[in-house]
Amino acid sequence: MTHIMENLLTDHRNMSVLLDVLDQEIRVYSAGNRPDFETLTCILEYCVDYPEHYHHPNEEAVANRLILQGPSHAATLASLSNEHAEIATMTKQFSDLISVAIAEPDSVNQAVVEYGRKFTAFYRAHMGNEESTLFAPATETLTDNDWKIIEAACALHPDPLFDEHIQDAYRALHQRIVQRAEKSRAASPLPMSAPKYQSRAC
Repeated sequence: MTHIMENLLTDHRNMSVLLDVLDQEIRVYSAGNRPDFETLTCILEYCVDYPEHYHHPNEEAVANRLILQGPSHAATLASLSNEHAEIATMTKQFSDLISVAIAEPDSVNQAVVEYGRKFTAFYRAHMGNEESTLFAPATETLTDNDWKIIEAACALHPDPLFDEHIQDAYRALHQRIVQRAEKSRAASPLPMSAPKYQSRAC
């Protein structure tokens, strides 16, 4: 597997962990308890800082190369690009709703609960679509020369949350993810050889 594809798949696994954390906080809120709004806000800021600015453009670099292999891929890949734009819009709208909820500490903002569920479901479906309609055919079809061209076009930017050098703004969120992974391993009846999140290859 190529370096760029390894990074993209690792990004998806890491994003799945963040979506699990989002779901957990939404469940807390829907039960009438106050969620960790700082964690929610931090996750959405990360969605802009890394996936929107680096991960999604790199996927589109793969898509643009795959389209050259034949027109059959064009419609599906255009749909995935539209989903990237939709995720950017949803991230902003979700962040705005959370800002309103923070100012209303004595009540549950049902719009946050409903939008949070919509956001995580859409994001998971999007990643699944990419893995089946972009990653799989790209891995099967593209040549070594294609991947060299793609990697030259990609911005291999450090992940501010999951790479070795964590940005200060994400340290608290990273620690929560580590603790969550440790609890998951402790509760599992089977030995686990890898953590629930993965650092990216740089």
